[in-house]
Amino acid sequence: MITKPQRFSIPPPVHAGTNHPGINRNFVHHLHLPSGGFIMQHTTTSIRRLALGGVVALLCTYSGVAQAGLLGLGGPKDIPVTQINQDIASGNGSKYYKNNLSRALAKSDKIFIGGFQVRYIVGGEAAGTTAGSSSSRAAGGGYIEHSWRAGQNVSMKVNLQGVSDKDLQQLTDRIYADFTQQLATTGLKVIDAETVRSKLAAAQLKTAANPYEAEDTTHGRGVVRIRSFAPTGMPLFFRQAQGNMGIMSRNNDIALGNLSHELNAVALFPVITLSMMKMESSGNHIYIPVDASVSVEEAAYVSNVWTDTAMTWYMQDNGIAYDGDMITLKDRIVMSGSIGEFVDVTSDETKANDDTLNSVKAGLSIVSGLLGAPTGGTMSSHQDVELRTTPEKLAAVIEPGAKAVNRIYIDALTHTGK
Repeated sequence: MITKPQRFSIPPPVHAGTNHPGINRNFVHHLHLPSGGFIMQHTTTSIRRLALGGVVALLCTYSGVAQAGLLGLGGPKDIPVTQINQDIASGNGSKYYKNNLSRALAKSDKIFIGGFQVRYIVGGEAAGTTAGSSSSRAAGGGYIEHSWRAGQNVSMKVNLQGVSDKDLQQLTDRIYADFTQQLATTGLKVIDAETVRSKLAAAQLKTAANPYEAEDTTHGRGVVRIRSFAPTGMPLFFRQAQGNMGIMSRNNDIALGNLSHELNAVALFPVITLSMMKMESSGNHIYIPVDASVSVEEAAYVSNVWTDTAMTWYMQDNGIAYDGDMITLKDRIVMSGSIGEFVDVTSDETKANDDTLNSVKAGLSIVSGLLGAPTGGTMSSHQDVELRTTPEKLAAVIEPGAKAVNRIYIDALTHTGK
């Protein structure tokens, strides 16, 4: 069983009718007009500071809800690294990937590494929102009862701390070295790296700074921050519609196709995306009065969302167009072990601002209710969290997953008949 030791969550700031820690808002306004006058009756409003979820010390079983539940796609399978390695060793690796290189290697038995990337999900931000609601009913005796529930807005920002770009670069270099070592065992003719490097330098590639950081919204509700690295000495560049490339920008793909034609070899461009955390959110609700919530937990896995982890290949055998495809993962590879611990680093200023604004909104709600036009407003709470680790702990957990992907890519190269 793969276990994950930490989960960090924010309870909703407004949870009417229960003792759940939060900003509890219940207001009932009775209005009676017996003879031109009026009588007001209302319950008091209780405002309490949002109680932070804290770090859960109990182990919790890892589940594949992140991409499945948030994207509503039914969810990928979670395959342990050890099972991947065993299946590849026994000749059953092809069940973990889509496509192979039969079409390309039928044209040439020479290959070269045109590009290589390791992408790290180093942080993210998610929010949950629920709109306020109100209702009115006849309460008897000439009274009309108005009740309303304040809206909720909770947000959380998470960052990976304790590892530097230098640490991630060294990890990237080790993953790349493992891939080249495995590639050398395939029996294919591998064009030497120096030749490729000089050719790439002459190609009109649109490169990016190494590392390159970008935000991504394809991982469910919220935004994740992905930091991309190329191995030391290799240029960092992206394919069409990725990184700093626009949706119509095919310059780099064309350049690799041209180089494939010049060298009469298949160009390979492996990409591996590694995640250290999983964020979840209740989403945005306008009509359904559910509690807004966000949470984060440790989740070390190789992402297979869209083309996060894929080996693109190019083979151009004429001067006009190139042939190409991608080796993609069918399932998500999960790694066991603890990366670190979550620590709440929300500033006192942020907490104070939340308290002040929520108090003002609550006060305005009372006043508006007394005036006969009840409005709940929206109570808000934000939390900043760090996942603190060390280079050694991080590498011990995620490096085996990256090397398992390398084995899958090599299997796709050597089992082209399957």
